[in-house]
Amino acid sequence: MKWYWKLMGDSALTIYLEDHIDPMMNAHVVLLKDNLLKQDIKGVRAIVSTYHSVSVFFYPTVFRREELLAFVHSFFSRDHLIDLTTKEIVEIPVDYCGEDMEFVSKHTGLSVEEIILKHTAPIYRIYMIGFTPGFPYLGGMDPKLATPRRKTPRLKVAAGSVGIADHQTGIYSVDSPGGWQIIGKTKVKLFDAESKNPFYLRAGQWVKFSSI
Repeated sequence: MKWYWKLMGDSALTIYLEDHIDPMMNAHVVLLKDNLLKQDIKGVRAIVSTYHSVSVFFYPTVFRREELLAFVHSFFSRDHLIDLTTKEIVEIPVDYCGEDMEFVSKHTGLSVEEIILKHTAPIYRIYMIGFTPGFPYLGGMDPKLATPRRKTPRLKVAAGSVGIADHQTGIYSVDSPGGWQIIGKTKVKLFDAESKNPFYLRAGQWVKFSSI
């Protein structure tokens, strides 16, 4: 596995894997993040994974870069058995009554019923959590559903809104501005700041939508 790193200012370092996106690549990212969290490296304050990178945020006065990079080198010098056939699947029930469903139908040439069938058919990998706390970026959507973002983003999109943006689909975790095309809504609460475990989903899990 090829990798390299870059400093991001004086208090963050990002480890990049090969520059493409697929489930196996992302599985290595998630595994690296999980292993780094177990190391309890002095001075590390947060670790965040993306599609194909892991960022380590640290306190510069106590952090030792060499300790982190030595562990990463050791990690990638070993073979890791990753089984993508075993999936932790989370079902998300959706009411497909989104305000942009008509636009998506016109853009794709699909009926509402066909959109629902194609959106609920795949099992989506959660590649990363970001944009807002708990927002899952999901991979595996049928390319026939690809629809561009809105030209003018909304100032407020309700939490639980399920949207499409280009070749991606995702779920708004909190009320926030957003430009994704909204096709439905779920009552599942993805982020709860008052909970000991505030995030309902995490990178590496899989999502299956069901129509209600």
